[in-house]
Amino acid sequence: MDSRGRQMDRKVIFWGCGNIAGQMYRNYKSEFTLLYGISNNPNETAFIPQEGHIFPVKRPENKKGKAKGMIVICCAEYEKVAEQLSLSGYIPFVDFIDYELAETIWTGKKIVLLYGFCHLRGVAECLRGTKEFSKIYMPVYYPNYLFLNFYQQGRLQYLLSHCSALVYARTLEQENYRKNTAILGNLKRSVRVYALHAVYFGGYFPQKKRTYNKMNEFAAKSEGYDYTPFSYGDSWLNECIEKEMGFDDIFEYIEKKEVYEKDFIQRYAEGEWKRLRYQEQETDLRIADYIEKYYRTQRLFRNEAHMENIVLYEYARQVLQYLGCSGRIQETDAPFMKCSQHFIYPCVAKALELGWDVWQEELDLYTYDGWKKVNMKEYIQAYYESCREIRQLKRKYMLP
Repeated sequence: MDSRGRQMDRKVIFWGCGNIAGQMYRNYKSEFTLLYGISNNPNETAFIPQEGHIFPVKRPENKKGKAKGMIVICCAEYEKVAEQLSLSGYIPFVDFIDYELAETIWTGKKIVLLYGFCHLRGVAECLRGTKEFSKIYMPVYYPNYLFLNFYQQGRLQYLLSHCSALVYARTLEQENYRKNTAILGNLKRSVRVYALHAVYFGGYFPQKKRTYNKMNEFAAKSEGYDYTPFSYGDSWLNECIEKEMGFDDIFEYIEKKEVYEKDFIQRYAEGEWKRLRYQEQETDLRIADYIEKYYRTQRLFRNEAHMENIVLYEYARQVLQYLGCSGRIQETDAPFMKCSQHFIYPCVAKALELGWDVWQEELDLYTYDGWKKVNMKEYIQAYYESCREIRQLKRKYMLP
């Protein structure tokens, strides 16, 4: 190994001879010795990543004896190739890995694995934009709420065995508790572990007639999208749609009456503080006090389940502090959470004494046709029209 601890005699074989393979070779050729390439395409006979560097390309074959080198899958759809290799007798993460995983290891940086819900993806992006952190560490986000196939489970285990720090989301659900317990029991002793809780905040968005944080019954999920425009429902608007009220009548009610009583709104917010503080009793990273201190002066949540960037920055600052990293987080106007900003009822803004005019607030509406900027009335109208049509399709047995 050299002074950075790199394994200079690492022998690898590239599966794929396209742009990804070429970029991997040019960026990291000092980290390995490339033996040859593999491709399913019979027309590919040579891999030429740069002038004067030529490698033969072979066809796939079943494993015979000890592998000659680690196969690095240099294809965007690496899981399909991983399946082919597994069926050919190769062992994942022993005989082959994918290019993204190889790149993570070859940077020579310490891996900080952020494992849990989607807000940790935002924290990872915040950390990636901090120069002092990025000189030493590589943040890697891994979700636990999505279905993980066999390869992805192995990939997570590989990352766990190579990380130097783990930031994970602690939840009260038994399924996630079992996963976290298994992970923590399998970590190396040298790995630093920091827990945070899966934070939800309904103070801006009180609901009376549905289970907390339940997905919208009038939202249609679409393959390839993490969210829909209205993933999280509004119980009062949904009730109006069920009663087949017209949009003008709904908006007039919001303008002239109180959808929720002041006492209910304030008790609801107080309940949120108590819940957050209870959940954070045994976590390392805490956010309840920060939310209570600043929620009146600026919007902190896009909807009850997803944070604004400013909250993610605070989480990232706490991670940096634990790791002993100084430096300024590079802030951005683009939201890390790709979901709509739900509107805040005027009666809620009044009861909570919010410091901005919710009537004039410009809201991000996340659609399949890209982002749109809308005011509160336009948001409610889009919600009304979309959810009303989906309800009708469901009633006609045209949607599940």
